[in-house]
Amino acid sequence: MADSIQEMAVFARVVGAGSLSAAARELGLSPALVSRRLAALESRLGVRLINRTTRSLHLTDDGATYYEACARVLADIEEADATVSAGRVEPRGTLRVALPASFGLQHIAPLIPRFAERYPQIQLALSLSDRTVNLIEEGFDLAVRIAHLEDSSLTARKLAPNRRVVCASSSGVRGTTASRRPTSR
Repeated sequence: MADSIQEMAVFARVVGAGSLSAAARELGLSPALVSRRLAALESRLGVRLINRTTRSLHLTDDGATYYEACARVLADIEEADATVSAGRVEPRGTLRVALPASFGLQHIAPLIPRFAERYPQIQLALSLSDRTVNLIEEGFDLAVRIAHLEDSSLTARKLAPNRRVVCASSSGVRGTTASRRPTSR
């Protein structure tokens, strides 16, 4: 398929440029390669598209019909590419993010105004919950998890180490008596 599109693009450029050498210059290819691609296209289609002499090119009737179709197809491809590429220039849409509640409030919430200013076309939908969400089934784009992850077909990246420590005070626990050592003076 890719070869067919390349052949179509070469053919359309030859017709637009009016010569094989001009098309070759525009495409950054050698005239011999342009000629081979044009010959391959005609061979694949089983028709002559261009009558060529050393000094001129003339479209055949089949060539004129094919050129109109190629121009439409190539324009559609360029439009599709431009539509998708435009999304890369300025992101837009809804971004659904699942976050642990305390982490989201402490670390993410303060960043939202800057994010909104930098990406005005993105609507941020945060879910602050300590439950583990199913990204696919629940329609989330991203989740931050503070846990060891099970194997998954999803892409995961470690953002930072998370060292956990358990701390307690005997004076703050009900039902226990704090032991004191006598002090000497």
